[in-house]
Amino acid sequence: MRKVFDYLFILLVLCILIVPVIRMNREHYAVSEIDNRVLAFEPEFKDKTFRDDLEAYLKDRIGYRKDMIRVYDQINDIFAHEMTHPTYTYGKDDYVFFKMHKNVEYGDYHIVFAQFLKSVQDYCEARGAKFYFAFEPEKLSIYREYLPSGVNYNDEWVDAFFKQLDELGVHYIDNSSYLQEQAKKEQVFSVQYDAGHWNELGCFYGTKNIMDRISQDFPSIPGMSFDDYEISTKVAQYLPVSEFTVNETIPSFKLKESYRNVTTDYAPYLEIDPSHKYFHYVRYENKADLPRMLVFQGSYYNSRPQFIASQCSEYIAVHNYVNVCNLDYYFQAFQPDVVLFEAAEYTFQEQYFPVKQMKEPKWSPALIDQRENSNYDEDLATLLSSCEVGDSISLHAQDCNQLTRFYIHQADVYSAEYVYVISDNQIYDLSLDTNGDFSALLPYDIERKNMSIVLVHYDGLMSVHDCNLKPASSYVFEPVFSSNVSCEEDVSSYVSRKNFAPQSGYVFGTDVDENRFSSFQIQLINKVNGKYLETILSTTKTGKTTLKYQMKYSSGWYTIRLKANSSLQDEYMDYLMYMEEGECYYLSLNVEEVNQSNIVLGTSISISGTGLQSASEHDLQYEWTLSEHTSMTADQMITMTTDVEDNRFSSAILQAMNNDSCQYTPVICKASDLGEYHGFYYHEDIGGQYQLRLRANSNIEDEYLECDMEFKEHALYEYSFTVDSMSEDCVQIRDFTFVEVAEVDN
Repeated sequence: MRKVFDYLFILLVLCILIVPVIRMNREHYAVSEIDNRVLAFEPEFKDKTFRDDLEAYLKDRIGYRKDMIRVYDQINDIFAHEMTHPTYTYGKDDYVFFKMHKNVEYGDYHIVFAQFLKSVQDYCEARGAKFYFAFEPEKLSIYREYLPSGVNYNDEWVDAFFKQLDELGVHYIDNSSYLQEQAKKEQVFSVQYDAGHWNELGCFYGTKNIMDRISQDFPSIPGMSFDDYEISTKVAQYLPVSEFTVNETIPSFKLKESYRNVTTDYAPYLEIDPSHKYFHYVRYENKADLPRMLVFQGSYYNSRPQFIASQCSEYIAVHNYVNVCNLDYYFQAFQPDVVLFEAAEYTFQEQYFPVKQMKEPKWSPALIDQRENSNYDEDLATLLSSCEVGDSISLHAQDCNQLTRFYIHQADVYSAEYVYVISDNQIYDLSLDTNGDFSALLPYDIERKNMSIVLVHYDGLMSVHDCNLKPASSYVFEPVFSSNVSCEEDVSSYVSRKNFAPQSGYVFGTDVDENRFSSFQIQLINKVNGKYLETILSTTKTGKTTLKYQMKYSSGWYTIRLKANSSLQDEYMDYLMYMEEGECYYLSLNVEEVNQSNIVLGTSISISGTGLQSASEHDLQYEWTLSEHTSMTADQMITMTTDVEDNRFSSAILQAMNNDSCQYTPVICKASDLGEYHGFYYHEDIGGQYQLRLRANSNIEDEYLECDMEFKEHALYEYSFTVDSMSEDCVQIRDFTFVEVAEVDN
């Protein structure tokens, strides 16, 4: 009996050790609920820091991490009044702070940050908008007297940083000294709850200080007043992103005047850093005299729109950090009167604001610097008259609800360093995007008549061009992967479908017990409301698949979902795509493996559209040449036979050969069974005269029919035929067609 208990004890210990490993969190962009950060990514063996990265990965991803930390915290608090939480620590008089950190020393990082702020200010002011930077102090700066014993907090770097901003002429607002004065009278940070952020009373005062400065330039701003809010209190049970009990009464501010929340009209169409996705957009219909504000903000303001919203006609909030480095993208989309960039004291770190991106903002210079021009319209007319006049340029417009993505293929403006669109005397910057196009997301209602395009060439010369406005050809964003889809490369480095090709295929796996994949599917889903619309393909077969799909739903944003369909939990790749009603779309991929635990797709996945309302199909004038034992009836029933001894047909092959080089293209289609065959061929080779051949493939001597035709470079062709019978000595095919459906941009 004792041995049984020993074995059971050993089994229990093994379970305690193994189960957390089995239950590891493998989600790619997983955010910790305990310490409010993105968990460590899976390490790469080739990296020199693999050992340290692996240790960090295991610590962050181990199963039941949240529960283990919570139980450990509570035990230590009850019995020792010690806080062992990874984020928080006790100070004097039961104050709770973030974990103590080393005192910060002013250095190169802060100089780069200050210079970046000057670049942001120059960009905004050159385009007629005002810029302000707001510095938010952390709690330990405001309540220094309550820090844990032995802690010597020093923030001399802040004064050095402000001195640098003064030298650069950056407009900034320091909330440190202002809140220190308010803290002598009121609790602007709660004693325990939310140790990392001010409470709503502190947010009110901090916003008041900011708006008092901005109102010097915009006198219409009303200023902050307690009368604008319904002020009450509520009880916070736990520390944020934690289950550590505090039960503290905290202030609550509710804005009396209602505003219109239009966030969902814009959010689905914006590119935002996946680790910092907060976006909020509210507007008033009756406050046109107030400025439109674009605010790059962090967690001090996220989910608190009631404060800044009261001071402007439109409040567009974007999570700061990496997103502010894409200032031009958001500025062009929202055309603000004011840009406010606020940052908390403890976020001046590489993990929040990367030096490389702050050092090299790839923003276009202003075509006309509005700080130096008192007569903008006249100066613009003078500039345009001095430009060389060039040929018209195609500008594609892709409507995204309240925004429109305008873009020009780089091949059309290959000599340009900078590209601008002029509409109704307004200048809009187009910048190179990850697809290699010059593009910008602009307001939907900009004037589209008489648009022109200005190119600034690498040699400094400028040219002006008439705009040939066209509807957008299809545009596909990079895919989003579910947690158990993998490939050899780290998908977080994915930039664009055009320049990303994994060495191995995409593998759909599962870690759910008894989960079984039944088929590979391609589905269409409405992006805005998440509604499933239809299954375009469902298959259990391997091999290359090419589909044509004609859009039957209204124009808008849709998700093309490549899915491993299962009994319990699907895995998928989602492509965000703008699709127009009536337009034809083409999907091409290779299914390499289908079984209950894995579905593997090849490296080449192509999703494209013609840019036409329907495929412009037209019949080719075939002048057929038939081999000796091939015949074709009036209704185009093709019969291929053989009289060669021991000759055996195995399949039907469709292929083309270049007449000049006598080189064959890859096999366009191989048919080994009876039935209908339909697909698409994208001709990547040079254009010219080719010989298209449909043949009965055999071991000794093929039979065939062929015709000469011109293939266009980068054109898309559609084929279809039906194999009615197939034996070793006879193949019959009917309804053969091969037509050009579109010329596709390279």
